[in-house]
Amino acid sequence: MHNGKEYEVNNFDSIYKEVSPSIYEVIRLINGKPVFLEDHIERLNNSAKLLNVDFYAEVDNIGKQIIQLAKLNDIQNYNVKIIVNNFNNPDIYLFFIKSVYPSDEAYKDGVKTTLYKAIRENPNAKVINATLRKK
Repeated sequence: MHNGKEYEVNNFDSIYKEVSPSIYEVIRLINGKPVFLEDHIERLNNSAKLLNVDFYAEVDNIGKQIIQLAKLNDIQNYNVKIIVNNFNNPDIYLFFIKSVYPSDEAYKDGVKTTLYKAIRENPNAKVINATLRKK
């Protein structure tokens, strides 16, 4: 979805515009309902505030769009990513992203990982940093 309008997933690359800065949230769907929606939208709005941009997402509006996206795609349990950018005339994107959750074994035995040293300019704002992610 882009600004509340439905699009075919095949058209995503032609619709999505990567603009910096972009803020984001990832919301888990369980049984077709967004989990901790109010907390996520509050954090999204706080990220905008920390960047000193004029943007405010309304919980009901985003919630309806997420539920519409889930119904449209007949998806009950997955993650939805929200990206907001172009703050002069905000673009709001909602789409599914791969969901991977640890198995019971991983919880019990742990998982291998690595560390990467980096400094986030504003660690309280959820801002997409494509350069850092690429590294």
